[in-house]
Amino acid sequence: MKYKKAAALGIGLLLFIGGCQNREESDISVQDYTGQDFHIQSRGYQKETAEIAEAHRDEVEKTVKDYFLDQYRTKVKVHNIVGGHGFVTVYAESVGKLHFYTSAKIKIDLDKKEVQTDAIRSSELDVKDSITSAIYALAFEDEFAALDYYLEKLTEEEPIVGKTQAAVDNTSGKGYQTPYYAVSLTADWKDDLYSAYLENPKRSKQDWQEKLEDEEITPKSCDINIQLYMKKAHTRPSERIYNQVVQDIEDMEELAPGTYSIYLNDNRIDKNLGFNPRKSTLGR
Repeated sequence: MKYKKAAALGIGLLLFIGGCQNREESDISVQDYTGQDFHIQSRGYQKETAEIAEAHRDEVEKTVKDYFLDQYRTKVKVHNIVGGHGFVTVYAESVGKLHFYTSAKIKIDLDKKEVQTDAIRSSELDVKDSITSAIYALAFEDEFAALDYYLEKLTEEEPIVGKTQAAVDNTSGKGYQTPYYAVSLTADWKDDLYSAYLENPKRSKQDWQEKLEDEEITPKSCDINIQLYMKKAHTRPSERIYNQVVQDIEDMEELAPGTYSIYLNDNRIDKNLGFNPRKSTLGR
């Protein structure tokens, strides 16, 4: 298998989203955030569609489960339903050893107050990204376990935290994610992994490892985005802690190949957006 053992540290770009929302009202401590009031930013938020879908939740869940099983040969469980204008987005998680988050949109008839179960769709590109990132994480399971151990130990020794598991479940619509980081496969050969998955979703970890041996894996093959938060409220991100994490990640040779982007936020999260959009965030 051809790849560089040492993880490369990438330059990350922060996304700032403007708007008229009151920042103070939407702020919440990251430890208290479970995905409540999460909105769909691209198409706006419509409370009524979410209420209709929740009233028919069993129907919505069955529709989503059947859809992913039929279209992508994947069993999923539903975590959250978020309203948009004339539709809802349903956030789900795969069931099984291959772990990833995904989502689908279902149209809502506002006049009849019905869920249009025959009008469900998803972004195949996003689903492909989700499946392939999960394959990569499974193939490098030991390496990602080393990252998990480091980050968990770090939160015990330093005043920092990740997101709650509930927040991850309720706001993640794409890819392999944990409370501390998200994985996104960027290599051209991910199309081959996706096709192989659709042919046989039950391939073993060893099967995926053997398949990856034929690919040229470099740090540019995968992005790992690490998001950490200060544990205490009203505390600016610590440059000391941030620099230490950057150095530690650069020095760890047991990590999976990838470009590691590292961010340290203050304690707040925007509950409408599901992340911290502030300029005070330290990141590279």
